[in-house]
Amino acid sequence: MSRLLTGLGPSTLHAQGLHILWEVPVEHFNRARGRYRSRLGVTATGVSGVSRAAFARTSSAVLLARITTPSVRRWQHSSAWILPPNADMQTALDSSGKVPAAPYDPTPLAGSAPSYRTQIVIVPQKHRRGSSWPSHIDSVSPLLSELSSRSKEGGSLEGCNVNLAELLGPSKELAAWEADITSAGGASSTSAPLREWDSAQSRFLRAPPGGAADEELYAMLLYRDGKAASIQSLSFKTLDQGSPLATKIEDALSHAKRQTARSQPEDVSDIFVCIHGSRDCRCGIAGGELCERLEEETRKYRERTLLDGAKPKRVRIWGIGHVGGHKWAANAIVQPSGDWYGNLRNSDAPLVLRSALAPPTSSYDFEDKREKLVHWPRWRGRQGLSKEQMAKKYEHWGPPTVQTAIVVPRARAPAAAASGASKSATGSQDSATDPVAVAASSSELQATPQAPRESAATGQPVTLRFVDWQGEEYEVHSTVGETIKDAAKRANLPSIEATCGGVCECATCHVYLVTPTRTADASLTVDAPKDAALPFAPRQRFSIQSPPSASALVDNPKATPTDEEQDMLEYAIGREESSRLACQLISTPRLASWMQTQNGRILLPRF
Repeated sequence: MSRLLTGLGPSTLHAQGLHILWEVPVEHFNRARGRYRSRLGVTATGVSGVSRAAFARTSSAVLLARITTPSVRRWQHSSAWILPPNADMQTALDSSGKVPAAPYDPTPLAGSAPSYRTQIVIVPQKHRRGSSWPSHIDSVSPLLSELSSRSKEGGSLEGCNVNLAELLGPSKELAAWEADITSAGGASSTSAPLREWDSAQSRFLRAPPGGAADEELYAMLLYRDGKAASIQSLSFKTLDQGSPLATKIEDALSHAKRQTARSQPEDVSDIFVCIHGSRDCRCGIAGGELCERLEEETRKYRERTLLDGAKPKRVRIWGIGHVGGHKWAANAIVQPSGDWYGNLRNSDAPLVLRSALAPPTSSYDFEDKREKLVHWPRWRGRQGLSKEQMAKKYEHWGPPTVQTAIVVPRARAPAAAASGASKSATGSQDSATDPVAVAASSSELQATPQAPRESAATGQPVTLRFVDWQGEEYEVHSTVGETIKDAAKRANLPSIEATCGGVCECATCHVYLVTPTRTADASLTVDAPKDAALPFAPRQRFSIQSPPSASALVDNPKATPTDEEQDMLEYAIGREESSRLACQLISTPRLASWMQTQNGRILLPRF
């Protein structure tokens, strides 16, 4: 049931007894009715109160379905989730339909934040809901696309991290933000009406040049070294009007006051939570729930502070686009302190708010609250620090690391062996003094250290085995450390183009890491004649829909795909669970051993 619901992408879902009210796009309605009847025994009663002619003219409709299968689980769609209509929620929720308490990925957080000096966040003055953001916002925002290009190596904004956000939170903050825009002269509209963003927009498309999107107005928020500044009413068309943008940014930051432990009335803390559900549904679901909880905690903080007769510090909650690290959702950035957090859940909201209320710098911070109030168990890094500095900072201030032993219980002995042991206990030799028995008893509970990775000098020869889409096998001699892409290109194997040069910016080196599915097929080796008739097609011979074996990649630096590789694999034709990019994997002894002992292969796709 969950697969069906999420596959069609409900935007509103309520469980009411045995009935479900489900808002679906028009083009999915007839297909939904057919699937319900044939697969789940559900009777779709049609559109309540809407004629077929009127229904055809609407963008969405409410489908009333009666479930006749009692074992089907009903999912509750939270209003806090920020998702596009076609989002697949399965990877973000546990078996009970909730965000799991445990992290999505156990990889350590500390040091995973990028190294940069200046944070740039642009905010559309026309409200753009997070559910309308496409997976790559630069496809609909010429300004964001231009800023991202300038922030790359050699650009005028090198060293800047660029993103887009929308203001969430209490109505007072929204009203204050709109007042700031109006006072800055940013309330004017473009000469042409702005189109709504489409969450399904392809990353390869761009807004037509010279259109209304070039004139869309944005506010720009700037953060660096405890300073917060802003530039109002910017557009792609007027980006460098008057003076270059880089000069405007430096001027704005130079006139901004550095926030210290001595709070001032104008001090503001901003919490940016990644809610980019079209990029990864985990961000839209876990991030959306975290935003809702942060808004509640912020309201409580204001009420408590006012009751105490003090003036609360301004805290704004923002939804921000992809920050990197879907697997650590929910992610958040606290400014102007520049601290990054990951693996956040609702229970972390009070601690994130506490870090936002802490001094953003160490100036006049005689009690070290700047560091003591950081939420260290969820800390990813800090703006302005290098990777080495982040590691040292976490080592000094972070929580202690607990190394737990893996306890392996002793296997239960068979009945005969147990009887023999009891007899020997009454014999001439006491089992307590038997060295064998002592050794066995001492091994009942033992700490099993992690097996060391196989080490091999770079350049050591290894043999790789490939299979093309027609079933022809290739044996390629490689060396340890060489990428699979380079080895395949050197051997002129088909299907490996790598048009980006192997920098993970395309999917033209897509391969499958597979093992045979049939025992009879495991006997096939590269020594077989090239014209030998194969009993099965390659996609039938190999378990293409299963993830690569862990033993094949245990000594590979990128045993699990990075976020960048996952993004590129979205555009690979015929992507399966065994899909990887050849430019991201290297030749290793374990990979070659897996091919030799388990008949593993690198399967080359047709396209």
